Amino acid sequence: MAGGPDPKQQPPGRPGLGASSRSGMRLALLGAGAGAAVMATAVFNPELLGDGPLSETTGTPPPAEEELALAAGAAAAEPAWRRFAVPDRAGDARVQTADARPLIALVIAPYEGSLGAAEAIDAPITLVLPAGGEAAHAARARGHEVLLDLASAGRAGDAARDAAAAAGARVQTGLPAAENARRLDERFAGGDGYVGVAVIGDAEAAADPQLLRTVFKNAEAHGLLVFDGRASNKGGGYLLRRASAGPSAAAEIVVDAERTPEAMAEALASAERLAEAQGSCVAFARAHPETLRALSAWLSDRDAAKARLAPLTAVVEASLAER
Repeated sequence: MAGGPDPKQQPPGRPGLGASSRSGMRLALLGAGAGAAVMATAVFNPELLGDGPLSETTGTPPPAEEELALAAGAAAAEPAWRRFAVPDRAGDARVQTADARPLIALVIAPYEGSLGAAEAIDAPITLVLPAGGEAAHAARARGHEVLLDLASAGRAGDAARDAAAAAGARVQTGLPAAENARRLDERFAGGDGYVGVAVIGDAEAAADPQLLRTVFKNAEAHGLLVFDGRASNKGGGYLLRRASAGPSAAAEIVVDAERTPEAMAEALASAERLAEAQGSCVAFARAHPETLRALSAWLSDRDAAKARLAPLTAVVEASLAER
C-alpha cells in the first residue's frame, strides 16, 4: 500500500516534478546528495544577476546560460525518491509494448547482515541496505532500488550501547527529538543513491510516536519516502505516515512469515491476487536462503503471471496518480 500528496503540474515523462513559468521560477532546492539537511527556496530573477553578460535586446542572460541554470535548478529540485528511482521501463506508457498488468513491489532486507543471492536477482526488486553511497549505486546499476535501513539502536540508557549508537548515528528511543534529528541528518549525509528509509523489525522504535514523527519529518525534508515493513499496515508508524504529506509505502504481504515452501508459495500467490484486486501490492521478505529459493521458483515464470514486478517507486507513483 502506498500513499502521499497528489503531484501538481506534471511534465511529460517525469511524474510529479512541478514547474512554473510565472515571473520567476521557484525551485525547492535539495543540497547535493541525500545528506543535505537544509531545504531552501530560490527565485530566478534576471534583474538580480549583477554585472554578468546580458543580451543586448532583452537585458537577460544569453539563452544558453539561462537554459543551463534552469536545467540545473530543476534537477536539484527533484526529490531523492524520484531522482534515484529505477525506471519502470516495462510499464512506460510511451512504449507501444507497455505492460499494463498490476504491479507487485518486492522489498528484500538482509538476513544476518547479508542479502546473499538477492543482489543477483535479475528483476526490479527493492533492496534494504545499511548505508547509501557506493553500495547503493552498485545496486541501482543492477536494476534494484535501494532503501536505507533505519536500524534504530533501542532505548537510551545503556552506556556502551548509547556510545555505539551515537558513533553510528543511529536513532534511539528516549532521546530528545533534536538529537535524533541530528543523527538522521548525519546518516543521510553518509551517501546517497537510495529512495527512502525502511522501518523494519524496529519494534521499540515503532512504539515511540515522537521518534517516528522525527523520522518521518526528516525523511520528508530530505525528499525520501518511508517504507513500513513491519508486517501490518495498521502499525503506529504507518498511521503516522499516512497523516503526513510525504510519499510512503507499507508491506501488505510478508512472504516468509512462515518459511515453508508451501506457505511462501501461497504468500506470493496472495500478493498476486491482491495486486489484481487493487492494482498493486507491496510484499516484504528477508534474504533467508529458503526464501530466496522460493523467490527463484516464483520468478522463473513471471511472463505468464497476472501481475508483474515493478520498482517500489512505481507503486508509489501509481498510488499518487489515483488520488
